[in-house]
Amino acid sequence: MKITSHDDTRVLPGPRHFLRADDGAALVEFAVVLPLLLLLFFGIITWGGTLALVDNMYDAARQAARQLSVGTASEAAAAANATAYLSTWPNSFTVTAQDIGTTGTDDVRVIVATANPFAGMFTSIVVIPDLQAVVTMRKE
Repeated sequence: MKITSHDDTRVLPGPRHFLRADDGAALVEFAVVLPLLLLLFFGIITWGGTLALVDNMYDAARQAARQLSVGTASEAAAAANATAYLSTWPNSFTVTAQDIGTTGTDDVRVIVATANPFAGMFTSIVVIPDLQAVVTMRKE
């Protein structure tokens, strides 16, 4: 009695073997997809950090504008309070608080600006402007 094996996984000789071999296909696919996934991952982190910074800038500008509109702080004190609110960020901020009532309106305006700290890795791809938060409020 002859025992035969149904497992016929022998290597094909010659150039046809390379047409059928897929030993490194997963590695090549991983090498192609990994840079795209890393770019997406770090792009999401960068976008989230920028949004958090802009949100804090608007909060500081709103607080300073509120202080100016109700008259609890001068322009210099409101700007100093906005700068103190943003002191947890390592950026340097330019805060301008002004009573723009001389233009015929009874408004105050606070502008908070800084360079985008998260733009470093993307400046060679696109131009990323500075971040700015502008809040205008009517005096009470």
